[in-house]
Amino acid sequence: MDFVFPTDERASRWDLANDFVSPAAVRQLVDALVPPQPNDSNPFFSDALRDLMRSAHTEVYRHRQDESREQTFRPHCTGQNAS
Repeated sequence: MDFVFPTDERASRWDLANDFVSPAAVRQLVDALVPPQPNDSNPFFSDALRDLMRSAHTEVYRHRQDESREQTFRPHCTGQNAS
């Protein structure tokens, strides 16, 4: 998951799945982007958005870990040389 400032050609990509690898770090990021409102009379939508963002990040991170593991083990599983 990358953030890009779309109107600025000089903008760089931010690889969130690489920088936020623990559940606590993801929670801190999401809470900074969508701060909890303690006096909100209907927190459903902000809570749902935070849950969705955490889940999306977790899936991207898992997918990237699976790809990394697959690349590491592929030569051994298929009988190909690692070179």
